[in-house]
Amino acid sequence: MSAPEIYWLTDDQWDTILLAVPRVAVRDRRVFEAILHVLSTAMPWHDLPEDFGITYRTAWNRYQKWQQEGLLDPVLQVFLRSCTPTEQRLWTLRLQEGARQRAIKHGTRKRPLLMSAEN
Repeated sequence: MSAPEIYWLTDDQWDTILLAVPRVAVRDRRVFEAILHVLSTAMPWHDLPEDFGITYRTAWNRYQKWQQEGLLDPVLQVFLRSCTPTEQRLWTLRLQEGARQRAIKHGTRKRPLLMSAEN
């Protein structure tokens, strides 16, 4: 089985994101591409291909930060609007399928409580 193809943003797409979401920095481009890749493929963060030029830890930390700040959804929405209608449908399906696959893999279970030394 071959690795999922990596999608690189066009310069126009990235410029649109930068203009629409001012809190995103120019240097965040590869980070967003890595996040988009993980979300659309449902791959584990630690399996992030080296092609992105960043570590999986950097991508995961930025993903967490953007989630907490409410920044990820606006960036994704601007990205989707920068695509053609056909691409929008494709990306929406990819992201939904990725979310579904992650939910199946990881479920909603919580980490078990650690037993104290007294037990």
